[in-house]
Amino acid sequence: PTFIKLGQLLAQRPDWVGEEVASELRVLFDRVPTIPYSKIEKILKREWGKKKFHTLIRSIDKKALASASLSQTHIATLKDGREVVLKVQKPGVDKLVTLDLQLMESAVRITDALYPKFNLKLAFNDFKKATLKEIDYREEAKNIDKFQKNNRRFFSQTSVKFPGYEKELLTKKVIALEPIRGKKTTEIQAESRT
Repeated sequence: PTFIKLGQLLAQRPDWVGEEVASELRVLFDRVPTIPYSKIEKILKREWGKKKFHTLIRSIDKKALASASLSQTHIATLKDGREVVLKVQKPGVDKLVTLDLQLMESAVRITDALYPKFNLKLAFNDFKKATLKEIDYREEAKNIDKFQKNNRRFFSQTSVKFPGYEKELLTKKVIALEPIRGKKTTEIQAESRT
């Protein structure tokens, strides 16, 4: 998963890797395989407890809405009828990410010593810090709270919306987000070119 994250980062930096490589790496944004719903359900029951799972959730769409390097999302309906998007960390991701980062750090140390002008160590440390925060969805919730607090006045006057989340369903490995319909920035960019 960490190497997929790195590939996604490099896909956004054609100035580092060239447009041809960046273009090839962009497939990593949309083509990450899903895991079976049975594994997702086990994670939810472990994170929330079976009682909370059965008490708060009416139904979950077994077909994944999306799959990323670290997580998978499913549409769910709460007992009160509200729809949420469950973002669930894939099994073992936290351990794999930690191991991957250790391996990458060793390679970066050697490469940085050979090519100090690229300052790879600094770039890697930023990547490592961001990636470790990304495997704790409580950090994502803090960012949502901070964003909403800092931008409440500004965004109340525009069509821009930032999703809320269900505090009661938040754990390190699960966040239940308010669904928002929209477009990817790449779709908007493509539309503006036509």
